[in-house]
Order: sequence, then C-alpha cells, then structure tokens
Amino acid sequence: MLSKTVSGIVLVLLLTGMSTIAFNVQPASGTWTGTVYIRADGSIDPPDAPIITYDYVTYTLTDNITSTADGIVVERDNIVIVGEGYTVNGTGEYSYKGMDLSNRVNVTIQNINIQNFYYGIRLYGSFYNSIFGNNIANNGYGICLGYSSNDNSIFGNNIANNSLGIYLTGSSNNVIYHNNFVDNARQVYSWESVNVWDDGAYGNYWSDYEEIYPDAQELDGSGVWDTPYAIDAANRDNYPLVNPWAPPDVAVFDVLPLVTEAYAGQFVNITVIVGNKQTTAETFKVTVYYDNSPIGTQKVVNLGPRENITLVFVWDTIDVTPGNYTIKAEASTLPGEKETEDNTMTSPITIKIKMLGDVNDDKKIDIQDIAMTALAFGSHPEHPRWNSQADINQDGKVDIRDLTLIAINFGKTYP
Repeated sequence: MLSKTVSGIVLVLLLTGMSTIAFNVQPASGTWTGTVYIRADGSIDPPDAPIITYDYVTYTLTDNITSTADGIVVERDNIVIVGEGYTVNGTGEYSYKGMDLSNRVNVTIQNINIQNFYYGIRLYGSFYNSIFGNNIANNGYGICLGYSSNDNSIFGNNIANNSLGIYLTGSSNNVIYHNNFVDNARQVYSWESVNVWDDGAYGNYWSDYEEIYPDAQELDGSGVWDTPYAIDAANRDNYPLVNPWAPPDVAVFDVLPLVTEAYAGQFVNITVIVGNKQTTAETFKVTVYYDNSPIGTQKVVNLGPRENITLVFVWDTIDVTPGNYTIKAEASTLPGEKETEDNTMTSPITIKIKMLGDVNDDKKIDIQDIAMTALAFGSHPEHPRWNSQADINQDGKVDIRDLTLIAINFGKTYP
C-alpha cells in the first residue's frame, strides 16, 4: 500500500511539472486563430500563420494556435514539425483534428501540446511517421490510426485525460513505447491491429496498471512490472513501467585528472563519473578531450536507472606540444533528451605538459635539471629526497635512466 501511495505522489508531481519540464510548454504570448496548412509544395497557408521554415523540411511553431476547426493539416511528406512547446488548441467539436496526417509518409511531430480536439492526432492511410515528445490531452481520441496506418513510431508522449488514449483500426506494425497513458477514460482501443508496445526492455506507463494487476511486483529494481499489460489477445505491453516515463537524461558528474603536470610522452589517467538520471536503462558514449582534441571514447551500455559509473581514460601525450591543457568530458545526447547542459563538464584542474627532462619547469633543459635529478638520485616515493619530477620515466625511482633521458634532450627549449 505504501508503494502505491508513493507511486501516486510521484505521478502527481511528475504530471504537474511535465508540461513545463519534460514537454517544455510555452506560455501564451498571443492568440493566432485559424487552421494552418502545410501544402504539398512546402508553402505555409495562410502566410501569417505562426510557423516558419527555411528549408521546406523543418517547420517550427513560433506561437500558440487556436482553431475552431482543424489545427494543422499536413499535405507534404518527409518533413519535421517542431512545436517548441507551443500549444494547438481546439474546441472538441466533431470531427476536427489537432494534427491531420492523413495519407502522409515520413512526417515527424515533436514537442507540441495538442488539446481539446475530437482527434488529437489523426493518421489515415499513413506510413513511417514519428510522433514523439508531445503532450496530447483532453481530446476525444488522443491519437487515431486507421485505414492501414502501418509502420509508424509513437514514443515519449504524454497521453492524458482523453476519452480514448490511442484508437487503432486495421493498423499494424506500429511501435508504441515510452508513453505515459494517464487517466484516459479508455487507454487503448484496438481492432484488427497487431502492434509492438515496448522496445524489448521498456514499454509504457499505464496509470491503471496497479488497479488491474494488484499483485504485480517490480522486477529486481528494474523499473518494470513482472506482469505484462494486456490490451487485447493480440496486443500487450511486455515491459510496463513502474513509474511514469520521462525524457532520457544522462550527465557527467566529475572529471578528475590524476596529475596536474606530466612530461610529453607520459600517460595521464583521467577519471570520469557519469550517470543516468532517469528511470530506464540507457546506452550512450562518453568522449574526453584535451582542449578540443579527443583523447578517447568509451561506450556505456545499459546503465541502470539512477546509477553512476566511473570510467578511466588514458591520455597518451607522446605527440602533445608542451603547454597547459583543459580537460573536458562529454556524454552523447540521447534521442528525446531535453536537459543537455549537464552532458558536458570541464575539469577545474588544468594539466601542464612539459618537455621531457625539464625538471625545474623553466622551459629549457640544462645543468639545473641534471643537478635537481642528481639531488634525488637513488630516492623512491617514501625517501626524504624524493622528487617526482626527477623520476622522468615514471618507474618509481630516480636513477641513471632518468639522467640519460635528460641528457638526450639537453639544450632543448620550448615557448
């Protein structure tokens, strides 16, 4: 019971903030009223509609749209419509659509708030379209797929408070995952349709799950319930989510070089801590740079929810020009990731790379370097005369090998 109560509190908090955080709702800056058409030739009709394009491929909303009929009617294939968190708002009257994608191919709809239409988004005979990162609420049908609307992707959406969340008739091979189905009068209706409701590891969040499956348990802290969510005999979510889905968010938490000085040609270890801040496992890449030059890249595979991992990068400085260098780590941006500022971190520690043998750091190799090494000759890290800068070859002792390396570079200078 405590788990259900906590889960409910988390859901309320998430949905309260989701409009402004996960789905980036823009405040109303004005009211533009009417229906917008993206014509087959790429033009926007009427021309004063709050949508802009520079390449006839990407169309970006610049303000909210209010309509007493359809909201946006798409007549062009192979385009991307980016909402930037703006709202398309209707009246709920039959049979108007917030986004009409009838007979469209390869159209992407992202980050739009669509509300108060008979159909939030309608696909009719439509293929290979993507609908993600949208807030689809308070409509009759949240998303409607009909007349063989096949092979579409619907992911990362908040589908809430609609009379029917998703309606499918004769539409199959669609992939539907990472959505939040919250308090729809009916979450899904499917007729003569067979679709995929998870990505093989994570499915969707269903607000009525615990009511339907009161004995279900979470699988080993994975964020997934142990019982699939059945839609009908041909459709089920095999990996229903315990908590509402949120956009992926990975971050770099620390970048720590293990030394502040090194000789050119030495190896420098750099420790990087990265984490997954959300509720599903993520795979991503981490790259470390000195200034803008890459040191190396490592792949983090299936990092669990709320987990961190420590990576060690080895910087081979053999071809590095002596000087001071800034170290930076960068985690790759995941599809749908909103908060990306914490994907990059620059270490506060600057590393100085010196010419091999410049023991006293005066940018020249001369008798003073030999003298300082001679003073530490025979020492080791526990010895009172130990000088780590005199250990040129980093073997934990100062001996003839170190003096030989200084002799090889004797007389050299650098800026």
